[in-house]
Amino acid sequence: MVDILSAVLTDGLEAVEARAERQGRTADLISRLDFLILDELGYLPFA
Repeated sequence: MVDILSAVLTDGLEAVEARAERQGRTADLISRLDFLILDELGYLPFA
C-alpha cells in the first residue's frame, strides 16, 4: 500500500508541476535535502 500511495503522490506532483511549468523543481529540492521524513509508516500492516 505504501509503495502505491507514494507512486500516486509522485505522479500527482509531476502532473501539477507540468501544468505550472515547474517540472523537476520539487524533485531537485528534495534531492538536496540531508534528511527527509516520509510519514507513511502508519499505513504498514505489522500483523
